[in-house]
Amino acid sequence: MTTFTLRPVTYDDAEPLYQLTRHATLGLTSLPLTMDHCIEKIDTSIRTWADPNTHAGAYWFVLVENPSKRLIGCAMITPKSGQDKAILSFQKETLERHCSTLNIHTKLDILRLCRWQHHPTEIGGLFLHPNYRKAGVGRLLSLGRFMVMAMSPNRFDPMVIAQMRGVIDETGHAPFWDAVCKAFCPISYQNLDIHMRSGKQFILDLLPQIPIYVHMMPPEIQALLGKTHTQTEGAAHILMAEGFDMTPHIDIGDAGPILSANRDDIRIVRDSRKAIVLDTHAAPSDTKDTMSVDYLLATNTPTGVRITQAPIRSFLDHGIGIPQDIARALGITKGQDIWIAPAKSQIFIRRFSEWFTTLAAGQTITPSRDQENAIKRRLR
Repeated sequence: MTTFTLRPVTYDDAEPLYQLTRHATLGLTSLPLTMDHCIEKIDTSIRTWADPNTHAGAYWFVLVENPSKRLIGCAMITPKSGQDKAILSFQKETLERHCSTLNIHTKLDILRLCRWQHHPTEIGGLFLHPNYRKAGVGRLLSLGRFMVMAMSPNRFDPMVIAQMRGVIDETGHAPFWDAVCKAFCPISYQNLDIHMRSGKQFILDLLPQIPIYVHMMPPEIQALLGKTHTQTEGAAHILMAEGFDMTPHIDIGDAGPILSANRDDIRIVRDSRKAIVLDTHAAPSDTKDTMSVDYLLATNTPTGVRITQAPIRSFLDHGIGIPQDIARALGITKGQDIWIAPAKSQIFIRRFSEWFTTLAAGQTITPSRDQENAIKRRLR
């Protein structure tokens, strides 16, 4: 029986983590480039986990397939981003101008280079092996991190952001960087990440401190502002369904969007709770069981937190029953308290129901952004 577990990275993961990231394409800037980078990130993660009062460092997770123990994914949380290297972005604004003599009123969109003063929690480093992207484990890799925020909220900032990868072409070039920023900072996009790993002062020194007028860009470049890379769209949709929203900020390299949410309003964090395990039934986790609903499960073990997704049965007094194979994989016994949260949000279930109903009627519906936000507010 195959199960999947999300857990903190260890030194034993160095080689498989390095091999995993060899499959990554350009633009995933938080992933390690070399074995030395892997060791450095693992060391940072272990030190961060060891101090519950620190807001420095980063928490790195790996997703493991059981029983093969194959490492198939990774993800990260930075509790206070921008402390050692500033968060830089372009902030989209609109300027309004009026000429009373000619009775002309104009609105012009601009990009303004922004250095963040706040240090929000940042999620990133998300990468799943290409062979597992249709196995349904992407949600566990992405959302499992929020179970840790629910269990230990004081480790994290009330504001959470996610910088999504923007458009990069098949040659590894970012059209936005080449068309807009390269004139001021004459380095290739491929080398931008290498330089930024050492520091970002060169960006502040070279990029213009005055607004960049969007309407002076070619139309095809304007269309890239805030657009998500095709391979990152799924991750963005998951976060939006969990309560993240677009911000006015975009990445300075590939113009990808920056999402944000209040930590305690994130659906997984808000809906998670402790529950006592009353039963570990023999039915394996892949058995069809009309009495069970998929949940994220998290528990603390002597070697760190363990998170998985499995169908559970709810009993009275907040008790639950979980599959025996999952209990064995996590080391869970009867009478133990664990953290649980529904694996999918009600907004996802409602959207699916509406889609299925309209499909059966031979209709199609494409909800507007305002309609989606209204649905979110009603369901919160």
